[in-house]
Amino acid sequence: DECLIVLGENEELALKDIDNAEEAIDSQLSLKASLCLLRARVYESLENRQRCVFWYKQALKRDVQCYEAFEKLIGQRMLEYDDEQEFFNSLEFPPHLEWLRAMYRAQITKYDHSDDSMGETIEELETKHHLAGNTDVLTQQAIYHYTRNEFQQCYKLTNDLVLYDPYKHEVLPTHICCLLELGMKSELFFCAHQLVEAYPDKA
Repeated sequence: DECLIVLGENEELALKDIDNAEEAIDSQLSLKASLCLLRARVYESLENRQRCVFWYKQALKRDVQCYEAFEKLIGQRMLEYDDEQEFFNSLEFPPHLEWLRAMYRAQITKYDHSDDSMGETIEELETKHHLAGNTDVLTQQAIYHYTRNEFQQCYKLTNDLVLYDPYKHEVLPTHICCLLELGMKSELFFCAHQLVEAYPDKA
């Protein structure tokens, strides 16, 4: 509450102040997006979901590279699927960030089985944007196989990713679920043991 008082509770005035803020020319981090992100975090800590969703959206509108806002909205399922699609389509990506648009689209469409849009997006990332071998793209490809019940293909990817980076958080849920589906009990036990050793406070 104290942080919100400092930031100001008048949201209409806050938006005007944010949009009037001057961006640093040599900064890769948008000041406007950062201010929106801060307000979103405050509302999230206050468990005000409606307001935190609003401010995460504002952060992404002002800078599509604000991945934390995207991850909160999409990764934590703060929006319904139709709302995700509508909001995503409203975002403006400059030409040099078309690869980021495709990366976001892959994450949004991963549970959409109505067509093969996720598969097409992954192919676009690998060929058009030359991101074949990128760990984030491989993670999305593994999720794609998992949602299609292609567990062997999924395991091959997740296993390689975990060997490359044992603590890559984004792939671990898919990797663990795949181990369960394939009945790989010893591998599952070893994975759990590694995680407990790495994160004893979260065990």
